Amino acid sequence: MDWLARRDKHSRLSLEPLDGVSDSVILKDPDGTWTESTAILRSVEHLGGIWRMARLLRLIPAPVRNAAYRFVARRRTTAVQAAQNTGG
Repeated sequence: MDWLARRDKHSRLSLEPLDGVSDSVILKDPDGTWTESTAILRSVEHLGGIWRMARLLRLIPAPVRNAAYRFVARRRTTAVQAAQNTGG
């Protein structure tokens, strides 16, 4: 979320952690509210430029994208927790 927030120069995105789920996020934009892989893809599309190509990934069925999203999110959460436990 920090990565996206730093690049959102026009403050178009409203990103929030999903209540009770430490490895997921909600995106609220003018078109609606989005979760999991769709939230991430729509977020980077809002950045413009080359990031708009992320739209092509929406051709992948949402259940497949979301499974990949959860796989990465679990590993990211585990890596962050491990770094915090070692002081890094």
